[in-house]
Formats: sequence, structure tokens, C-alpha cells
Amino acid sequence: MRGLRGLAVAALAAALAACLARFFLLLGFPAGGFGPRAGASPLGAPALVLGLRLVRPATPSRAGRSSVLRVSSRLGLGFVPGLGFLARGLGSSFQSTGVVVPGAAGYSRKQITDLEDVAKTYGAKGLAWMKVTADGLDGGISKFFSTNAAEVQSTLEAKEGDLLLFVADSWKVACTALGAVRTRLGRDLELFDPKEFRFAWIVDFPLFDWNEDRQGWEASHHMFTMPQEQYLDTMESDPGAVKGDLYDLVCNGVELASGSIRIHDPAIQRRI
Repeated sequence: MRGLRGLAVAALAAALAACLARFFLLLGFPAGGFGPRAGASPLGAPALVLGLRLVRPATPSRAGRSSVLRVSSRLGLGFVPGLGFLARGLGSSFQSTGVVVPGAAGYSRKQITDLEDVAKTYGAKGLAWMKVTADGLDGGISKFFSTNAAEVQSTLEAKEGDLLLFVADSWKVACTALGAVRTRLGRDLELFDPKEFRFAWIVDFPLFDWNEDRQGWEASHHMFTMPQEQYLDTMESDPGAVKGDLYDLVCNGVELASGSIRIHDPAIQRRI
């Protein structure tokens, strides 16, 4: 009986491995390779499984700090970082990041306060806001931008009827807090199909983060991830630009799997 059980377990494990292999190949993971295929394209129409729509990723999404616009492929709401006009208007030393919510100018003050509570839960000190009306900017922090309303709307490509939301904080806090707000908006405004599962490969993660408390650089994930080869010569002189050899597989904003090349060179490990 033990022998039969062992065979049954082995057969089940082999079947599961085969299913997982087909699943990862479906999502653009190369057989015998590391990470998602560069420039992988969808393999035909989205797959239908048990009445659910599986949307395969076309190309890997970059996670680097240099991205100008971070768009949720599921919700369609993009982040606009580095808003100089906001820092000047509010006298803030923090970099500012914003998101334009099309057609949401009808949000009440209570609804906006609820969004601010979400942002605060994820580390933001607050959530600034304005609405775009036929007469220009209105509500929230709009009084600080009465003389440059046109610049604000042009920079954000905002239109009448849009709601503008901002977080002024570090890059990491701003993106995390606005990401949570964006998810809440997606649910409240029904911006996504609950039967659709949209996958994405995330690559080019920063290898180091700046620690404000210690005033020094530290590993973003852990200290055993291999730097990408093109950054080996400049790792000490420009640590903020270094990207790691790692990836995440995400579905509807939830991390499903991840992987990386571990450092296998003692000399590089000592430098990290």
C-alpha cells in the first residue's frame, strides 16, 4: 500500500508540475530561462477558464524609479510623479505624486475624506485634492493655484469633471498610498471586470533604497539578489540607479510568484 501511495503522490506531483509549466509558458515565462521573456507578446486571444477571462501580459512592466507614468493596466489610472507646481504652491520639500480620476469631480467631501483615510493607512500624512470645473480649479488646495490653473491642468492632462488627488511624501510612501487609493477607486467606480484576471510581469526593481533614519543605502529586498550586470562598475558610485536581477508575477495587483538570481560571486557579495 505504501508503494502505491508513493506512486500516486509522485503522479499527482508530476501532473501539478506539468500544469504549472503550461501556466507559466502561457504567461510568457521561457522554458529553461530566467524571468519573463523580453518583449513577450500575447499568445492569441485571452484565455477563458471556468468562465473567467485570463489576460496575458504583453511586455514586462518596469518598476524603476525613472518611470514617468505608472499606469494600472487593470484600472487605467496613471500616477504622475515629480509635480513641481505642487511643491512650489504648497511650499513642500517632498516630491509630489498625483493621479487624475476622470469624471469623479462629483465626489463628496465625505468620499474624499474616506480616500484620505486609506492613504493615511499606508503612511501618507494626507491626501490633497482639487476638482476641475468649467471655471477652472475648485475645492481642496485649489486656492494655492489660482494663478497657474492652466499649468496644473496641462501638466496632468486633466479635463472638466476630473478629480485630482495628490500625495506629497517620499517616492515609496507616495506610490504605496496612492496605489491603495487607486485600488479603492477601482472598486467604488467599478473600473474593472470582477471576472477578469489580468497578469503582469514586473522587472527592473531597484536593488537599494535610501534609509532616512540611518542616512544610508540598504538592500530593497534582501542582500543576496544579484545586481544586473550593467551596474556592476557603478554600484558604489551610484547605488540609487542599480537594478536587481529579479521579477514578480502579479495578478490584479496581487503578487503570485517571484524569483531572482542569487549572488554567486563572493567578491560581489562582499561589495553588497
